[in-house]
Amino acid sequence: MELVTNQMTDHENTEEIVFFKSVGAAYDDLAVSHGVYKTAPHSNASTKIEM
Repeated sequence: MELVTNQMTDHENTEEIVFFKSVGAAYDDLAVSHGVYKTAPHSNASTKIEM
């Protein structure tokens, strides 16, 4: 969350590398995130942040 709200940088130093591997399950990710998005506000398990 600190990275999203600009409270921290993405790298501590220039030697760090960010590695991301997509496994091609974007449709599954979208389905799950939609469910979380719809239910979180009603479950008192969410925090609203300004972007």
